[in-house]
Amino acid sequence: MSNVAPRALSEHLAELRGRLLMVVGLFFAFFIALYIFKHQLINILLTPLYAAGVSQVIAVGVMEVFVTQLKIAAYGAALLTLPVLLGQIWLFVAPGLYQREQSTTRLLVWGGPVLLLAGVLFCWFAVLPAALKFMVMLAGEQVDTLPAVGLYLTLVVRLLLAFGLVFQLPLLLWGLVRLDVVSLEQLANMRRYVLVLAVAVGAILTPPDPFTQLLLAIPVWLFYELTLALLKHTKPKENDKD
Repeated sequence: MSNVAPRALSEHLAELRGRLLMVVGLFFAFFIALYIFKHQLINILLTPLYAAGVSQVIAVGVMEVFVTQLKIAAYGAALLTLPVLLGQIWLFVAPGLYQREQSTTRLLVWGGPVLLLAGVLFCWFAVLPAALKFMVMLAGEQVDTLPAVGLYLTLVVRLLLAFGLVFQLPLLLWGLVRLDVVSLEQLANMRRYVLVLAVAVGAILTPPDPFTQLLLAIPVWLFYELTLALLKHTKPKENDKD
């Protein structure tokens, strides 16, 4: 346990309130900044759609564009604030953790945003272009594809966040095993359910087409198997160090 003198509950609550207020303030600062550049941000998000062969988007309601701009600014602000939130949580709880728990949670907190960014970039450069081209191809040349801007941008944000979360799986599994929440044997026995869960998650978080669902479900399964293989080789070494 860390050699930190015990403090009164009121001191802990005051510290927690201060950290949360800082995170909330940072969220609104990001939100305002992103909303100021809302047109540039939306133009960037529309780039994959135009590259897939769609020439324009439409708004099906008077308030759709305004509401969509607010949503995009809020999603972006939440994404940018997340690493700070995780860092503040860790700084708050770290003094009460054992050294082993501190080292594990430190890697979870600081490695999570890196993997989140990796998942977002993978979706943006690999999954999203392929999925949009596939869906436009299904419409055929005889149909003019005119997506609603609100629905399209919501779809893009959901895909980016979904892949960002999927890329957290290896780190999450490592942390659960490292903290002795679950054993490697238990994870191996859950293999059959993970494949079903991966397909279900793909169906919930992606458009209703099997191509995009597989693009999400396959990485979930591959990450699970890869993590089990890595843990099988690293866990004995970690036990020897304890």
